[in-house]
Amino acid sequence: MSNYTANEIEPMGQKKGEWLEPLTPSLSACAFCQHWRADASCSAYPDGIPDRWLFSEAVHDQVEADQLSTVVFNAIAGFH
Repeated sequence: MSNYTANEIEPMGQKKGEWLEPLTPSLSACAFCQHWRADASCSAYPDGIPDRWLFSEAVHDQVEADQLSTVVFNAIAGFH
């Protein structure tokens, strides 16, 4: 049993005021692309999208030398 009262615990179980940055995922624009695959690959990078796109706010909007097709970011409906 915890030594904390209900008012001291946040929904994910951490103490109030604790920062969960390492556990908080951020979504790449890739996740909102029509070419995105659940295994973090796409038509341009079938073996896996490079970290420079997955862990960045940048949008893959130009063909890069290391990609395997000419596919670039194409937003799914409703993504701005």
